[in-house]
Order: sequence, then C-alpha cells, then structure tokens
Amino acid sequence: MGKFDLFLLCQMSANTTAKIAYGIADSLLTNAVSQAAKARLPIYLYPADQYEGSISTMLPDGKELTLYMRDVDIENSNRLKWMQGVTVLKQIKEIEDVIKRHVENLN
Repeated sequence: MGKFDLFLLCQMSANTTAKIAYGIADSLLTNAVSQAAKARLPIYLYPADQYEGSISTMLPDGKELTLYMRDVDIENSNRLKWMQGVTVLKQIKEIEDVIKRHVENLN
C-alpha cells in the first residue's frame, strides 16, 4: 500500500460482504480490504444488500425477476459498520462526495 489515500469498493456482492464481515481474505477484493485495514487506510464499502425489501431486474429474455433481500445479507452489511476504519456508504451517490473530499485534502 503506501501509495493510496483510501480504498473504495462498490458495489459488493453478498458473498464479498460476508467474507469481509468475517475477516476472510481469500480473493483479490477481500484480501485488498484486509491489507487496506492493516495499512490503516480509510475504507469505504457499498454492499448491495443493505436494506430490507426487494428489487426487480429484467432477464435477458425480457421477463422480470424480483429478488428479495435475505436477513443474513442485511446482517452482514450491518456488521461492516462496526469494523475499525470502515465506512459503509448508504447510497451509491455518496461515492462522488467521498472522492471529492479526499482529493480536496490532498491539496
């Protein structure tokens, strides 16, 4: 590390979120978060499954598919909030503010 001012990871799958929440660093992304934490970099994460509810998506054949958030995925997203140096972004639009703030601090 050493050359970076922050680590930003978005949008995270339920699998990546669970691994980070439980300290498993066995993939490129999860290991990068682990190393960023060890380097005491500010870490910003945006898990896909943060809130109760559902989301609809369109399948390649044109049919609509509704996905429902699982309690375990929401719990894992919440677990990230208690990790030292980690900020969980609530909305995707927060990314721009995070980057602007860090760029301004460089000047």
